[in-house]
Amino acid sequence: MHPLGKVALVLLLTANVEAFSARLSRPWETPSSSRPTSHVILIRASELEGSHAAADDEIAEVHDEEKDSIPIQSQDVLSFSKHTSIPSNSTTSSASIPPPRIEKAEPSIRDCLPDLITMTRPANLPGVVLFHMLGTYLVLPETAHGFWSLFFSPRMMMTLVALLLTSSTSMLVNDYYDYKLGHDTSKIHKPLPSHSITLATVRKFLTSLYALALMCVTVLPGAPARASVTMGLILTFWYTKHLKPKTWLKNAVCASLIALSPLTSGLAALGVDGTYSWNGIAPLIRVVSTLFIGIFGREITMDINDVEDDTKHGILTVPAVYGRRLASAISVGCSVGVACITMSAPVWEVANGRATISILRRLGLASLGGIAQLRRSWQVYKFEGMDKEVNDRAVDEGLLTVALILASFV
Repeated sequence: MHPLGKVALVLLLTANVEAFSARLSRPWETPSSSRPTSHVILIRASELEGSHAAADDEIAEVHDEEKDSIPIQSQDVLSFSKHTSIPSNSTTSSASIPPPRIEKAEPSIRDCLPDLITMTRPANLPGVVLFHMLGTYLVLPETAHGFWSLFFSPRMMMTLVALLLTSSTSMLVNDYYDYKLGHDTSKIHKPLPSHSITLATVRKFLTSLYALALMCVTVLPGAPARASVTMGLILTFWYTKHLKPKTWLKNAVCASLIALSPLTSGLAALGVDGTYSWNGIAPLIRVVSTLFIGIFGREITMDINDVEDDTKHGILTVPAVYGRRLASAISVGCSVGVACITMSAPVWEVANGRATISILRRLGLASLGGIAQLRRSWQVYKFEGMDKEVNDRAVDEGLLTVALILASFV
């Protein structure tokens, strides 16, 4: 090709490339912006030496590069728009915001008072009053007061209030931890499993009762009575969580809490005058021993009926660990011990020639109560604790036999 033809061809190609590049869209520029002249592609004439086909290849490369530049720029624009947040309308934003959650107010003690009173087992309170009267009566000969004047004295009434609070707190703490540890979840007849009351409300009520009991302790007559009530409150607080899972200790603590009632009342009555004598303490020891042994055996009989449930929840009671047969045998032994203790004093009086009507009455009540309890315990042992009906009769009639036995001390 003639050299002038080459020059003309180069100029023509340059003009075509410039016109083509001018038509390309540039997203970073506004439409009114001027085109920079630096985008003009210059091709040296030395590079076009050769055949006309080489020049055509150069033109094809230029066009391919311009084509490839279009999607790259478009991808940049799409990437930019994808990462750019688009504000949503008010309808979308309001629908995505959850409504404020309204916290339910914690019920007060006043709102839950009927359920709380039910948890204190009010049916047990008359027995506490009877134990208090018995303890006061037994030490009466060693005091300078009449029974009713001593019974209704302010400090003895505070002793009775402290004993009632000890019994109530023991029931509340037992239900609280039984539910918290998952032992009472299936007993929906109780306030906590039925969700009619919360653990927080029970804690508040317990705090109030313990505070009131400690206030009563400060005015009790005599250090022995104050120590007895304080020990009882500590046992009620520790019982379900720390003491109940311990084999033997569970039954011993239950029996001790009941036996402490007449002991505390008798010590308080002696503390009114500040005179502590062996003649006043001896009858208290007999009553406390009788109650402790009798309640210990009754608790083991109750555990025989609950052995399946206790085993399921990991409560290591005597029948759950050693079997029903051994547990029923221990119950028989406790009944024998109760009969011996209650009948020992009247028999001794009769043997020494003091067979008065009062002594014979006491001997008759002790024999009737002791033999009745021994008979039921033997029936439980005979069936090795497998007959639930027999076990229930032994437990229910145990309350009557305890009443007869306690009457033998009067």
